[in-house]
Amino acid sequence: MFVKGDKRAGRPKGKVSKETELRRKTEQQVKNKILWAAHKLINSQMNLARGCQFLYKIETKIEGGREVKGKPVLVTDPEEIYKYLAGQCDEKKSTYYYITTEKPDGKAIDSMFDRVFGKAVQAVELDNKDDEPFEVSVDVKEATTTQLKEMIKSLIDKS
Repeated sequence: MFVKGDKRAGRPKGKVSKETELRRKTEQQVKNKILWAAHKLINSQMNLARGCQFLYKIETKIEGGREVKGKPVLVTDPEEIYKYLAGQCDEKKSTYYYITTEKPDGKAIDSMFDRVFGKAVQAVELDNKDDEPFEVSVDVKEATTTQLKEMIKSLIDKS
């Protein structure tokens, strides 16, 4: 039996637990699935960034001698969409077409730019209108000596 502190105790160096091994396999499967669908995902992201347009139609039917309008139906048939855009739809008065749009998603646009150009630098303005001293707190337990020296130097330079 091994005692705590014995170099032979515990998991051998370089050996991973079953949980870690399972997590790594799962992460790799998720990455592979995302990579396989990357083109579709990028197109979806681009659609969000541009905003989307949808073509709907409402068909009117005669029931009991009177006109009854149906519910709006999303047009998904590429041929019907093409005909509408080309002005070649049947001039039936029983079908009414209209287009709706969704505004572009600003977060999707930011995400696309961040991926291509990197995250933009964001300035933080420290405005001291009251001439009160700034309170700065630093967790020294986590900072290295070099990091602490740099923080102190930058605070002195700013004052």
